[in-house]
Amino acid sequence: MSNRTSVTTANSELIDQPMIWNMVNATPQKVGAMRKRIADLIQERRALDSAKLPEGGELSKDFRHLEDWIDNQAIARLFIAAEIDPKGYILNPYLDDAELIKRGFDPNARTRNLKAYKKVREVAEYVVTGNAKLEAVFKTFVACSIVASRTVEFIDSSVCERFLSSIPLTDVSEDLAEAIDAFQAKHMTTGAATQASQMRLTLANLGAVEMVKEDGRKGFVMKPQSGLIQALAERFGMQDQLQEIAA
Repeated sequence: MSNRTSVTTANSELIDQPMIWNMVNATPQKVGAMRKRIADLIQERRALDSAKLPEGGELSKDFRHLEDWIDNQAIARLFIAAEIDPKGYILNPYLDDAELIKRGFDPNARTRNLKAYKKVREVAEYVVTGNAKLEAVFKTFVACSIVASRTVEFIDSSVCERFLSSIPLTDVSEDLAEAIDAFQAKHMTTGAATQASQMRLTLANLGAVEMVKEDGRKGFVMKPQSGLIQALAERFGMQDQLQEIAA
């Protein structure tokens, strides 16, 4: 267990969970085809990003987080199992709203943040093996989202930012505050807004949450039926809490 999160990994061995099973058992042919498709799209994204640079300019060093997807089997297996269109993800900033919707993405979750691609690679490796590194922020945010969603359906941005800080939740229900308190990343003093935004957009683009506006407030609704959320709940030992969302 990391001292940065109270979330532990309950299972490191192969477990009987549909999403994990589908990732592990994707055929070599499917994995190879998806890896090639991802590699080709990353080269296309490189060309598009490069075309926007001033003469002599260089790509952001953070482009390496996307290039780390090339030849990564876990990413290919995640996209196959979750039926994620890699073009919609990799070329996300360059596709119009109609194209994104056609490919299963929400235009409200559009992002060009290169650092967030590291989160996707890590969660793919973590889900498929159970023993790969997954940053504490990801574990904390998902765990808080699961327990919070038992109490409220809509989680606004101000609340989810406090998943990643020591700020007390004095303005929400006692039940919600108590549930989140067990998992809050109280060690974080800066960066909560940026990390929470990355997490919302990443989870939305992975089909795990739905971006929603309610009374002018931005936030999200958890999708408990999401294969990724179910797999993470299994890895975290939080299956019972997840089931309470749909109850």
